Amino acid sequence: SGVQALEREMHELTAVETESKSVLDEEAKIELREQKMRLDREFGLMLGKIADRKERLNALEVKLQTIDRARQGKEEELRDLERKLVVLLEEQQYELEQIKKRQEARGELTLPEKAATLVRRGGGDGNGGEVGD
Repeated sequence: SGVQALEREMHELTAVETESKSVLDEEAKIELREQKMRLDREFGLMLGKIADRKERLNALEVKLQTIDRARQGKEEELRDLERKLVVLLEEQQYELEQIKKRQEARGELTLPEKAATLVRRGGGDGNGGEVGD
């Protein structure tokens, strides 16, 4: 990676400087020092970029956790609403059955309901004709 390459280059420069300190002329020493300063700046910039990326990654992770918690909450709300809907539909079905029973008891079925009731009971003329022909 870039950081490892910079570290390796810095170590090499330090080794060269240490080994040849007495043999280097002033110009070579200055050049070595400038190379080390350049590498140090690049290393600092790279570490800054890494820190920025890590900070952005942490912010994104927090945002993702927040979104995930919200999603879980919405899923729980949906399950709760589904349960309530099932209960409501069951209650409606029961009420409709009770209304129908009361109407049957009073003989208030409408003509199509009477026909359906007769067909279920085996009524009708048996020839596929209309009820009441």
